[in-house]
Amino acid sequence: MKKIFLLVFIAFSFLCSCVGEPEPLNVVFIGLDTVRSDHLGCYGYERETSPAIDQLASEGTLFEYAVSHSPWTLPSFASAFTSLYPTQHGAGFLESAMGIDFPTLGSVFADHGYMTGAIINTAALNPAFGIDRGFVHYDVVPATHGRVAGGTTVAVLEWIDRQGDAPFFVFAHYYDPHLPFSPPAPFDTLFDPGYIGEIGNSFDPEFLPTDRMNGFEKMNALAGRDKEHIMALYDGEIAFADRAIGDLVKGLGERGLMENTLIVFMSDHGEEFFDHGGFAHGHTLYEELLRVPLIFRLPGRIPAGKRIPGVVRLIDLMPTILNLAGIEIDAHMEGRDLCPLFQGEETAGTPRQDAMLVDEVFSEALLFGPEQKCVTAFPYKIIRHMGSGEEMVFDLDRDPAETRDLTRSVDTALPAGTYQTLEQHLFGTIFRASDTWYIQVDPAGAGHLLDMTASAAGAAGGEINLHRAFDTGGRFLDDSEIGLSHETESRLRLVGLSLDESFILAFKVEPPMAAVEFNFLLDGEAATGITYIGDDLAGPEAMPFTRRGASKNLGKPASHPGAPCFLIWHAGGQCKGRRPVELDRDIKRELRSLGYIQ
Repeated sequence: MKKIFLLVFIAFSFLCSCVGEPEPLNVVFIGLDTVRSDHLGCYGYERETSPAIDQLASEGTLFEYAVSHSPWTLPSFASAFTSLYPTQHGAGFLESAMGIDFPTLGSVFADHGYMTGAIINTAALNPAFGIDRGFVHYDVVPATHGRVAGGTTVAVLEWIDRQGDAPFFVFAHYYDPHLPFSPPAPFDTLFDPGYIGEIGNSFDPEFLPTDRMNGFEKMNALAGRDKEHIMALYDGEIAFADRAIGDLVKGLGERGLMENTLIVFMSDHGEEFFDHGGFAHGHTLYEELLRVPLIFRLPGRIPAGKRIPGVVRLIDLMPTILNLAGIEIDAHMEGRDLCPLFQGEETAGTPRQDAMLVDEVFSEALLFGPEQKCVTAFPYKIIRHMGSGEEMVFDLDRDPAETRDLTRSVDTALPAGTYQTLEQHLFGTIFRASDTWYIQVDPAGAGHLLDMTASAAGAAGGEINLHRAFDTGGRFLDDSEIGLSHETESRLRLVGLSLDESFILAFKVEPPMAAVEFNFLLDGEAATGITYIGDDLAGPEAMPFTRRGASKNLGKPASHPGAPCFLIWHAGGQCKGRRPVELDRDIKRELRSLGYIQ
């Protein structure tokens, strides 16, 4: 009996040694640039622009409402690869590069023994911006140098072939739907064969890069038939790229890789075709630029033919991909793992009229025009122009084209508390995501008069560019409720305040590390003895006093010394990503030709 048991044990041990550990998952990340989801068949488009992508959707799971965090290429892909907002990862401007104090998808896979490669077709993703971190192979061919969709597929498959049996993570970037719209035959006439106008089979608005606003006027002055043809050329570019994506998937199958390879398909942003009086992208935060396609395919683990409604975000890609690959990391990520949605264990945010959703999408426009930020919390969306303070609110359920601003609508009212909740989501994210000063004022009843001044002063002149006051329950307060005035660009002042309740003032300074001078008075006397700074509750030696955001021990106090008092602290963003970048002449020339540099 013992002998039989021993033989069985030996046989079982041999079998386990043959089977070994589970085969590592390969990952193919397909990014099709500049594609709005409503121009793909699997999202309901009437034109047959995307048979290969549609097939991918039928074999995997499609997210019906995926939202980008920026309306242009660099910050959008950087958010997908870091699970951070553009403000956090730093690659939001052409003048800045991605930071180095947080992991990327490429760096995580490289650290776990994967071969990492990327095939890139735009200077907007040049290594100078730090987007290449973690990729051992990073092949950039600028768009003007002629590698189009088919060449991208060939380059991706050739790179995969060179990896042998090693697990791999590859980013396949297809740039074809981006301007200029010049699809090769037969895609140039596929969707508008009868056109005989002046535009022809290619559209490259050379005036847009040099004179954008006048360019919009020229574009809007085009005849309706010409506008229709421009969109047909765009659709032709999508169809051309779709064929190459189909060839990529076919190539994976021919190599026996389809069963153990996760395929993620997405776009970074959409394109405006006069939806709101403009054209192209990078300039607004409307749905035509933020709503993008998103598909996951992995046999046996991701359901085939499933469609998931509700709001998901590009920052959700990194935690989801890593979970599917069986990789755990201890790092800050803003996104959430979408894997429970594949199995129906929970639902994505679904439209509700009676309350705001827990999950919202924060997006930023950082390229053209005044800076804008927005929060999408379906069915509502708030967009704020950061310079003017102008805000717009839309009901995306009743008004998906965003034509009725509910802050100015007389016939449609927002549900009670909705506007305030949207603002709390928006400003809460803005303050949390980057350097912010906080002053908590505890008056200890109405028997005291409080005076407060906060002034920014940098080497070149600092300014306070954003502030909000709120009570301890999080309700925003109007400046008039507490007598707060923004006296100059660099000074906030509160005089003769007599309140029963505590409140907190949050504000941002520019540049972020500018010195801030504080001056607090209680009943007309210097409040030196009741002013506490940072986590160690240190007191100032005199009034006024100055601090910088980079100073030590400026964290939020862990205890309360008792009222009346002033508490001051500074909170840095989750990540300090933004780094200055120097672009050489060739990169600038390429970016200018694409319209990114004016």
